[in-house]
Amino acid sequence: MLKRKSAILLSLLLALAGQASMARTHDAPLVIEHVTILPMTRDGAPIHDATLIIRDGRIHQIGTSASIRPPAGAIRIDGHGRWLMPGLADMHVHVLNRGYGRQLPLGKVFPADYMRTADLMLPFIANGVTQILDMSASDYTLAQRDEIDRGDVLGPHVAAASMVDGDPPAWPMDARVATTPEAGRQAVREIAAAGFPFAKVYSGLALPVYAAIADEASRAGVRVVGHLPHTAREHAEEVLIPGMSMVAHAEEFGRLGEQPSDADIEHYAVLSRKHGIAVATTLITNVMIARQTHDASVVAKADGIRYLHPELKNYWLHANRYTHDVTPGKIAHRDGLVDFNQRLVSALAAADVPLMTGTDSIIPGVVYGFSLHDELELLAKAGIPHRKVLESATRVPAEFLGVADDRGTVEVGKLADLVLLDADPLADIRNTRAIAAVFSRGRYLTRAELDGMMEALAERYERLAPAGKADGAPAETHR
Repeated sequence: MLKRKSAILLSLLLALAGQASMARTHDAPLVIEHVTILPMTRDGAPIHDATLIIRDGRIHQIGTSASIRPPAGAIRIDGHGRWLMPGLADMHVHVLNRGYGRQLPLGKVFPADYMRTADLMLPFIANGVTQILDMSASDYTLAQRDEIDRGDVLGPHVAAASMVDGDPPAWPMDARVATTPEAGRQAVREIAAAGFPFAKVYSGLALPVYAAIADEASRAGVRVVGHLPHTAREHAEEVLIPGMSMVAHAEEFGRLGEQPSDADIEHYAVLSRKHGIAVATTLITNVMIARQTHDASVVAKADGIRYLHPELKNYWLHANRYTHDVTPGKIAHRDGLVDFNQRLVSALAAADVPLMTGTDSIIPGVVYGFSLHDELELLAKAGIPHRKVLESATRVPAEFLGVADDRGTVEVGKLADLVLLDADPLADIRNTRAIAAVFSRGRYLTRAELDGMMEALAERYERLAPAGKADGAPAETHR
């Protein structure tokens, strides 16, 4: 019992230290010395035995350790045998928020102390994820974004996409419904007026409505991301079009033809490249779905599940349709998607289609933050060079989001969103997990601080019972 109390006290102290780091403005400069920098610029080679200085949350100076003298009073961080790279991006997530209670049997908004932004965002930061794109955003998502941007809580930068679907919508609490081209245009105008930079097209849209949304978005200053319509089969030229900025899953291309051949895949890559369409890969989504189809116990064993909000964990374990009504046909289909995705992303990478790491975190077994590292490994497994894999999680998302002047690479003047690693990710992509420290908007968080904060989060969640029973399963579809 004494050991248990001591462990809890230590974790709480570390958590408080982490919160103090979050609030601290770091008036003293931060100096990372004798480190290897992976700048992730287009042509930037690793910078060996480098020193980097952070002032006021931004990268102030980069140079050789022999040429830079740390300023007086600086906080000095030993970078010997370590690698420094930009913070990571997950370009397809669904973060819980207070409004999710409306979609559950509760039918109400969660209390503020039950669904806290700081808790939900911590696993991202602890895993070096400093940028996310929420693909089912609501006003509650914008509130989460604003909490973080004000500095009230620690969290990644949040970009937000608001959903448009056909009738009936797959997610009625999230989506605007559009059944005519004019209704699609109106939905885009509403999304722009509400302050969302992205409109997410969903699977139930008719092709003329989809085309109208893509056209109107260019007028309204909104970019279109999301799914390809269910009706897209044999209509690649009608859905891979100007105005469609990003396809939300690699598997979406499987809608375009019956058992697409290598020639079909090459055609999809050519169209995507021609029209500047990026792809959020979400390989881990289909891998995890296939795994739990074969063995339902993998969800409970998912890396990081201790840090999952009990409401979501309850649904994963007790209302998960991916582990129910399993048939040989479903098994074959899900295994087939895993194989298709590997072929597809390899072809897209070869065609220089912009690939961005995404996980679809909220799908059972795909845990916020942790799953991003799984995604990196799967991209490497598909034969994509490690450097290009890392670019898909750093510079490429920043360019896509229009924030490349501010972050996404390690350069002087940019925001200090950085990850310090104990091993070289270019040698082994799994080394992105070897996080020694994270810098979030210039806030320095050591591994010990992050571990303490995460342990305190796990203990809070252990005491927090789900607000309702998991007696209704979500639809078997990706968000």
